[in-house]
Amino acid sequence: IKMSENNKQYKIVGSIVAYNSNQKTLERAIKSFYYSKLDNIKLCLIDNSPKKLIYIDSLLLKYPGVDYIFHGKNLGYGYANNIAIKKYQKQTKYHVVLNPDVEFDEDVLSGLYNKLENDLNIGLAGVKILNPDGVTQYVNKKLPKPFDVTIRLIGKKIPIIGRLIKKIFRRSRNSYKLKDLDHNKDIICPAISGCFMFFRSSALKDIGLFDPRYFMYYDDVDISRRCFAKYKVIIFNKVSVIHHWERGSYKCFGLFLSHLNSTIKYFNKWGWFIDKQRKILNSEVEVNKLLV
Repeated sequence: IKMSENNKQYKIVGSIVAYNSNQKTLERAIKSFYYSKLDNIKLCLIDNSPKKLIYIDSLLLKYPGVDYIFHGKNLGYGYANNIAIKKYQKQTKYHVVLNPDVEFDEDVLSGLYNKLENDLNIGLAGVKILNPDGVTQYVNKKLPKPFDVTIRLIGKKIPIIGRLIKKIFRRSRNSYKLKDLDHNKDIICPAISGCFMFFRSSALKDIGLFDPRYFMYYDDVDISRRCFAKYKVIIFNKVSVIHHWERGSYKCFGLFLSHLNSTIKYFNKWGWFIDKQRKILNSEVEVNKLLV
């Protein structure tokens, strides 16, 4: 008897949220997912574009297993990912959230799958994130303080001041970005980048999904800290992904305002200068002896 799609169980379900995405870039991400060494996996593509991607029909012919969902409006990053998570939550052991601008080797998903199968305390894992030239992007971080965000935004908007800030606050910035830790081993990390997040589905069911109040930006930090409060959250540095990072909020004023809006929502929710949980969770970063 053939099992229906509604009852089929998967090892991993992935979700990609697209918005007017470049065909070559998006296809790289889809290809990476399906070239995994694992079988029994499923990818959900949520299209937030105002009109269907013009190349989508030909792309779906190449990857017929993709579940394509189109709504005709930009629902926001977290909200759109929640659609896929809710749809497949009862059918998968793990859920991976992917940016449409990542690519990775065939051993990444299988490596993460085996890691979480062998350590049931892990609720969420990130990986080493690289630029196309192989340089590490330190996008998995500690939980931010208002100071961290302020000097970052000022530094990006005013390059001259940015270079000065880098010199004066080098030690603080390195600690925030976890640059001072050994990235040849697994690292406890309270804020995993939204470009690649590997969740245990039971942990997501326990902590709740992405907070839809964040249209984009900080939804990843918010869900990471909620997971870290109950489970182990790590960077699994044995595997890596390439992230074709465009830093849109630094180039487009509209995205900058969206970034600023999410920043305010985040600190209003968790606390600006008084956030006891932040201090506790960030202090656990140094305790890498917990990782065996």
